[in-house]
Amino acid sequence: MCREETGGLHEDQISTYRTFAVVFWIGDLLLLLLVYFNTSKIRLAMDFMRATSDFVKDVPATVGVPILMFFLLLGFFAFWTQVVL
Repeated sequence: MCREETGGLHEDQISTYRTFAVVFWIGDLLLLLLVYFNTSKIRLAMDFMRATSDFVKDVPATVGVPILMFFLLLGFFAFWTQVVL
């Protein structure tokens, strides 16, 4: 091949690009098969997330519990740090 036909690339560059293309196509095929065969698990995870979001929407106080616990533990550790030092 002449350089005009290959866009000015050398043969080793073309070979490298072709190798990367094949590897990425195989990776894409494996990913597609992974998604296809795990569709039921993906749907189950989606249902779980939907139920979780419905619960948080119905009981919004659940969002504040971890934040409250963080500040309580922060105060607890600050107190005992002062006692120990």
